[in-house]
Parts: sequence; structure tokens; C-alpha cells
Amino acid sequence: MTTHKLEGPWRTKPMTDGPNGIIIHAMGEYVNHQYAPDFMKSVGGSVHAFISVEGKVLLGADWDTGAFHAGKSAFEGSEDLNASFLGVEVLVEGQHNMASFRRAVEEHHPYKEQQYIALAELCALWISKFGIDRRLVLAHAHVSGQDVRRDPKIDPGATFNWEKLHLGIDHFLSHPPITMTENETK
Repeated sequence: MTTHKLEGPWRTKPMTDGPNGIIIHAMGEYVNHQYAPDFMKSVGGSVHAFISVEGKVLLGADWDTGAFHAGKSAFEGSEDLNASFLGVEVLVEGQHNMASFRRAVEEHHPYKEQQYIALAELCALWISKFGIDRRLVLAHAHVSGQDVRRDPKIDPGATFNWEKLHLGIDHFLSHPPITMTENETK
């Protein structure tokens, strides 16, 4: 897995329990002419990792902290999943506004093979490291949909290939070790 630790500081909060799961997000590679991680910091958001268009894992907030990625969220009776779930943003190539992003993730299959591989390896690492149930690798849309909020989230979108991700996770879980240096996991 190719990783790069992004410069902070990242807005964080205490991890109240867990991490208990993983939320898969997506956003434009560039938003308002800013690279996605810089844009996220500028609006007070944070995430534990980004998957670049090239398939690199860009590390954000420390994994033992809560991050501001899920917003109003709920799953199986738990709320505020920012405090108990890890978040990862898969970047959609190019400059996007909300309309172009929505079209990309709903109609155009924007995710690349190298992104699925990197995402699967990262999820497998987190599942192994934290004892996360692999069934708790969830879409942002699943935990912040119209049953939870007035402005439901759609990411990672209808074109995201969950079967490919789950097959990749299974592959990496059955082919340990998955390693990163301690510095990269903080």
C-alpha cells in the first residue's frame, strides 16, 4: 500500500467507542479549485484517509481519534458516527461542483481499479487492526440518508462496485501481513 501522511492539523474529537466501523465517502478530487484534502480542512471537515485517483492512501486524522466526516449520521441505534467510525474519502477525478459530482457517482463509473485495490487494502488493515466486523464497511449514504437527514448523502454513489471492494477486502484479509509503520498509523 502506498501511503503519504498529509499535513495537519485536522479537526478531531475523542473516539468515544471503537472504531466500530468504516464509512466510505467520495468527493471531487478538486472542489472550488482546491485539492480535496485542503478543501475539507477549509470547511472544518476531517477524515482518516483519502484514496487518491492514482490509488495512493493519503493519511489524515489519527486513527485513534474521531473525525468530522459523517455529519448527522446513525446506524443500528448509534448516532454521531464521527465518534466511533473511521472515514475514508475516495476521490473522483477532476474539478467538481455538486451537480457534476452527483452525475459522476450516479452515472459514470468514476472509480479506478487502483482505487478499489488501495481502499480494500486499507479497509482490511483497519478490520484486522481494530477488530471491525467487515459487515460494518458502509456507504455514507447508508448512514446519512433521507431517513437520517433532510439533505441526504449519496456517496459513494450508485456506480460504486461493492462486490469488487468486498472481494478485495477478503483477498487482503486472507493474505496477511498488512503492515504500515507505526508513524503512518497514528
